[in-house]
Amino acid sequence: PLDTTPAGGGEPVLYAGANYTSFRITSDEAVTDVGRLVLLDPSIHYSGAQAGHCLSPLYFVLDKLPPLDASLVIPGTGNVAQFLGGIIFAQGGIYKLCWSPDGTFGIGAGFLVPEQTSEYKIFGATDTCDHGPGCLAARRFFCHIPHADYLIYGPLGTRCLMFMQTSNTPLVYSRLTWTENSTTDKFAEDELNAALTETPLRTIGAQCPGEDIGPALFQSDKEWARLVDPIDRIDLGRVRTNLTSGFHYRLCFCPAYDASTDGVCGELSDFVQQVGYLDGLMVGYTASNGEDAGLVRSQVIALTRFDIKVDCGNGPWCGSHG
Repeated sequence: PLDTTPAGGGEPVLYAGANYTSFRITSDEAVTDVGRLVLLDPSIHYSGAQAGHCLSPLYFVLDKLPPLDASLVIPGTGNVAQFLGGIIFAQGGIYKLCWSPDGTFGIGAGFLVPEQTSEYKIFGATDTCDHGPGCLAARRFFCHIPHADYLIYGPLGTRCLMFMQTSNTPLVYSRLTWTENSTTDKFAEDELNAALTETPLRTIGAQCPGEDIGPALFQSDKEWARLVDPIDRIDLGRVRTNLTSGFHYRLCFCPAYDASTDGVCGELSDFVQQVGYLDGLMVGYTASNGEDAGLVRSQVIALTRFDIKVDCGNGPWCGSHG
């Protein structure tokens, strides 16, 4: 994956969110079956790795996914250790990788790979979020949706905005979109369970993109791929005016990536990095009793009973998970 010049030129890079299906280390000595790998801040020196500091808080990177968090064993045979479970970088930036043949990262058991000074440049969005692995992917943005019955008071849908903290990516070649549904049924089940248990989601197997562009926002031609410059105020456009329920979409970023030969950010498969969720919240007034209980009402009358319903799409996206 490092043999392709990125959009705009320069040295080869890797891409946040892209699923690298294999990782291979060739050693001049016999390897073991208990080796481990960890992603580190680039300030670590080779001598620090040899001194047993690869797991030091000084070089700790929070938002990293297995096996880059040293949680999984990378099996080896002869002089080769190889991981075939898929490697995904959660965020963009500059990093180093520390390999421990015996899995301890102790004194004399930590090596920066593939060379003593090697750094990995990852194109993608970056965030200083501090609430655990997957924190950038889990960031939530909210957009108010007027119910179709209430738009007599305002003919336009509301505008949805989001932001990214920073990006290690040429923005002129980057885009952002919103998708729904999962690329696999298994991932949809995992996401649901993670939301219900409030457990960090292991995203090997890909989060973004989903199967379809979320239909609740206006789009036509290539307008489904929004510009991201400036990143502090990314305009996703207006919601449609005929909606009667909320929505829950993944925000998928294309870090100047081309998954095939269609051109950079040219199709949905290029939008590989999840940078949050967009939740459309709809508030409606409903009848509280009688045969019309639960039906939306376009107005309420003083001194009469009514309910307020907040709809935020299918799934566990309200309540304690909001």
